[in-house]
Amino acid sequence: MNFNRLRTHDPDVTIVVGNGDTVQEFECYQLILSMSSEVFDVMLSTAMKESHSSRIELPDKDPQDWPLFYSFIDPKTCRNAKIDTSNVMKLVPWFHQFQIEQLLTECDEIMEAYLCSKAPQNWRKLTEAQFEKLIKWTNFSGMYQLPLTLELSSGQIKSVLQGPYECVTAQSLKTLLPLVADNEIVWESIQEYLPADAAVVASGGPFSDRMALSQNPLLPYLLEAGLQRKRETGDSRFVTLETQIIDALQSKRTDHKDATVARCLKEVKGVIARYKTN
Repeated sequence: MNFNRLRTHDPDVTIVVGNGDTVQEFECYQLILSMSSEVFDVMLSTAMKESHSSRIELPDKDPQDWPLFYSFIDPKTCRNAKIDTSNVMKLVPWFHQFQIEQLLTECDEIMEAYLCSKAPQNWRKLTEAQFEKLIKWTNFSGMYQLPLTLELSSGQIKSVLQGPYECVTAQSLKTLLPLVADNEIVWESIQEYLPADAAVVASGGPFSDRMALSQNPLLPYLLEAGLQRKRETGDSRFVTLETQIIDALQSKRTDHKDATVARCLKEVKGVIARYKTN
């Protein structure tokens, strides 16, 4: 198709990016958008409002990122557009939202290669800031379905947690909580910080599913206490869940006043009591 001929015509669709004072409008061609993305194609060729108004509004996007994104789908500039570590985090949400799979896969490969190149020979030397960044990349790759990066970064987190090395802190464990619900590798690693009878409680109480567990206000305290025990003894799983909860809350006495934490503690103790009775 001769896109040069297309440019002899005026743009026929307006992209409105941002909201409030940040809004910017960009004039584009429907044909280019439709050929690059099925999402754009549906917007512009069906009964959706965009096809009637010739306006696509993207209020949750940064207008500064639109020219970068558009450079990868515009035939005039796409050959020279390059994905690298300086722009990949900006591009992934765009490619994911508009289902441009080939470019999303390229982003995944670049991120995986970067993680490989930055992996230390000795995980003991990983700093807390580097570990936080690794967790951020794992969250990011899970959110935007980047399988190569997700598998590698999750495995690296597992290596760090098995230490546990100095970069593992109560704060970094708290940062991991969103991954508990659906990341198998991280979930497996996190369980090493929970006492052995946590599985019993999970069968009938506040830890009955991983999504609930990841949002349970007791979990950060449990993990912090588990980290301390693991550093002191090499294992936190020989203690009971009740003991670990008490240890965790004793180090956070002010949190005894938190009604939610108190309720969860009571519920956990109730489940343990029922289990012992049975």
